Amino acid sequence: MQRDDFTKSILLGLGLGAGIGLGAVMADMIVKAMKGGAQMTCPACAALIPIGSRFCSNCGARIEAAACPKCQATLPAGSRFCSQCGTKIE
Repeated sequence: MQRDDFTKSILLGLGLGAGIGLGAVMADMIVKAMKGGAQMTCPACAALIPIGSRFCSNCGARIEAAACPKCQATLPAGSRFCSQCGTKIE
């Protein structure tokens, strides 16, 4: 009986430890999501900047919006596909 109690206490401890670890990871993800919102990569220096920025806050490069060649939707700089029609942007 003592061995079963010992095994249960170890498993309970592992479960609690995993729960605490997962809670810390989730808290970090929530803080990151609340800080910045949606981000994109600067085409000049690869820094993460908020979507809709006109200039990169890291290198100062002008961020120019592109237009989809198929549907003419306005796309954030650095887009690889159109968010409206799915056309690949070259």
